Amino acid sequence: LSGTFPRRLQVRAAVARGDIASAEIASREARNFSFISLAVGIAAIVLCTILTVVIIIAAQHHDNDWDP
Repeated sequence: LSGTFPRRLQVRAAVARGDIASAEIASREARNFSFISLAVGIAAIVLCTILTVVIIIAAQHHDNDWDP
């Protein structure tokens, strides 16, 4: 059970078969995937926030250059 088969379905299928060891492994993989997804999402939000602040600060400094 690998590839594109969703991790949560791997856990349910293994439990339904009575294969607790495979269910625990699939559960750990699902948890790790969730943590990685959360970390990537938080990093993206932080990056966007930093870029927005930098752009706003740069725009404020460049407004003075256009005054006649």
